[in-house]
Amino acid sequence: MACTTPGSSRSPSRRGCCSFATNKRELGFQADPPYTLPVACKGLFRVLVETSDLLDRPVVEVQRDVARRLSAHRPLCSDIDEIRVLAGQPIQVFAEVEIGQVDDAAAVLSAIYQALWDYLSPAVPFQTLDELVAAGKRSDEIFDGPLLDHGFLDSAALAAVTRRTQIHTSDLIREIMGIPGVRAVRSIAVSAGMAERQAWSLTLDPDRSPRLDLSGSAILLVKGRLSARLDVPRILDALVEHRRQVVSRKVLSPGDREFPLPAGRDRQVARYRSIQHQFPALYGIGPGGLSGSASEQRVAHCRRLCIRAGCRLTSSGPWNSSALRAKSPGSSVCRV
Repeated sequence: MACTTPGSSRSPSRRGCCSFATNKRELGFQADPPYTLPVACKGLFRVLVETSDLLDRPVVEVQRDVARRLSAHRPLCSDIDEIRVLAGQPIQVFAEVEIGQVDDAAAVLSAIYQALWDYLSPAVPFQTLDELVAAGKRSDEIFDGPLLDHGFLDSAALAAVTRRTQIHTSDLIREIMGIPGVRAVRSIAVSAGMAERQAWSLTLDPDRSPRLDLSGSAILLVKGRLSARLDVPRILDALVEHRRQVVSRKVLSPGDREFPLPAGRDRQVARYRSIQHQFPALYGIGPGGLSGSASEQRVAHCRRLCIRAGCRLTSSGPWNSSALRAKSPGSSVCRV
């Protein structure tokens, strides 16, 4: 899944100041500060796209799909200045974690890697229509924005996702301590690209996307003076396969992306007998209609009665529109 972050134009224009040299009688332009002011263009966005490292898609294809989606739903007086697919920045985590009495130490290690992965590369989860309804979302909140192929995105969860500029080891300790079975984090350090390890914080590259380097990281589980002997490659392979299945979402059917229409009840309108048949024949609104010698005033009175009775006057007499409506069962009049 890719997430986009809007930004300002990468090259704002500048407003300069004119100067006049009296000794040379020349009019010049001073383009250096403090004679210039930056002019930011509103409505011009720079889009940064973070893709999943589990799906191998060409950068050109991702940029084309993002441009097509944004162009179809961009607001008025706005345009896309740049669409950049961020390259990955591998982050290595080195930690020694003390665990308690657990039944499956391999599951604890997998959960630690999973938590660190989600922290470094947070993603907005897709939700189904039933999940949002159960959460108390209104229909206008659910269907706000373009219709997506894989589900719905919660606006609050989408606004909470921000790009990280630094990684603090205290935050990583909090994520690890939230896993059941973990008692303490004895030591922890982080690095980028196998550079020098940092024990407190690590500044990230703003033009790259941080991603957990599973093969370069090393997390050791200990209990007292004993260390857990685990098949780490097998655990990591299972984790990557699970993440790949999560990322490879299926496209929802139209029935799963909209509320089901309520089933109608056939009112049998063809069997309805109009009130026009209950008027005396003298009124001229029955099946016989009016005589050919009726005056215009008489025809006008008859039409007024037809409107009140819900029928229509023709050359051969009034007719009941309910009979014609019954011939189209899909009409909202026949099935309500």
